Amino acid sequence: MGCTSGERHAALETHTLAGTPRFPLNDIETFFPKNKWARFLDLEYERYVILEAQTQPDGRVKIGSIVESFPDASWIGTARTLAQKVELHAASVGSHLNQKAEIVVVLFKPVLEGNLVLVFGRQVDEPSIGMTKRAMYLETFVY
Repeated sequence: MGCTSGERHAALETHTLAGTPRFPLNDIETFFPKNKWARFLDLEYERYVILEAQTQPDGRVKIGSIVESFPDASWIGTARTLAQKVELHAASVGSHLNQKAEIVVVLFKPVLEGNLVLVFGRQVDEPSIGMTKRAMYLETFVY
């Protein structure tokens, strides 16, 4: 008979873009060459925030409510600040209504260069008749 420990050690869960169905991966992928996208999918992230927004006529976005925050709410203020960088020139014809948007801000685990951040915004409403695609924005940077 062997010794048993009173403590159970749970395996640490890995969080990646590929393993999180909530992210709009098909849209984000369009910004990356195939070889870089494959590596990007497997990067581990520490936290993310998904925000609602509305496009403005000049391309800026007005940040709305928080849709989701992982693992907690501690990064919401930073995510709101980073989301202000998004510019979406919404695809609409003849409408004076601001289009709905969604912004995803992801903080990845630190690497040698620092912390990688992804800021992605997209028009949520379908483009109007005569428009070919939704407005999207992507920026990645290391801090």
